[in-house]
Amino acid sequence: MNEVALQLVTVALDNGESGIFIGGPLVTTDNIVPEQHVATIRFSDIQQIPGDVTLEQALMLFAEHVVRNRTRLQ
Repeated sequence: MNEVALQLVTVALDNGESGIFIGGPLVTTDNIVPEQHVATIRFSDIQQIPGDVTLEQALMLFAEHVVRNRTRLQ
């Protein structure tokens, strides 16, 4: 079985609501430095995906989304 590295990011709002986001690892024990801070957080529009999508299919959809946004932001 192929393994995929994922990391959960929990965002808590002042009003008590929170959300959990899944993505490729951003911060690992190998790259933590004291001066490292989050510079920007961007939220996409809500994306509808099939409920029976596999993790591999979801990761491919997310990767395509990232590529489209990088191209649009340049």
